[in-house]
Amino acid sequence: MKNKSNSPTKEKFKLKLTKPQLEHLRDLLGVLLPPDTKTTVSEALASSENRQADEIMLWEKVKRACEKAGVSVGDNAPDFVVTLESHPTLAVYKMSEEDGDEDDEGCCGGSCKQSCDEVNSMFKSSDGE
Repeated sequence: MKNKSNSPTKEKFKLKLTKPQLEHLRDLLGVLLPPDTKTTVSEALASSENRQADEIMLWEKVKRACEKAGVSVGDNAPDFVVTLESHPTLAVYKMSEEDGDEDDEGCCGGSCKQSCDEVNSMFKSSDGE
């Protein structure tokens, strides 16, 4: 029977996964970000979209499904990390007047959440400087 709630956040959907698909989802949710590898891509996305509770509940559902299917989790599961393999391709562009002052809003006129110092430190840490 269909959920009669008017709230789309209360509606639930079934998702049937094979064991390899479940392993892939577990791995995808656990990809760690540099520089300290303490935050996953999933956690960072949830934080930026104010969906931390949803991310936690999703991970718990995936964890329970993994345990039920005999798929390793926690310390027994592999770890994956995002890292730079080479210097990224960079582009130069002219900022428009609406983009704001870079001194107040970072290197991209406020359209990203990283400061110039944070971006520069990623390049320095990737090549050992």
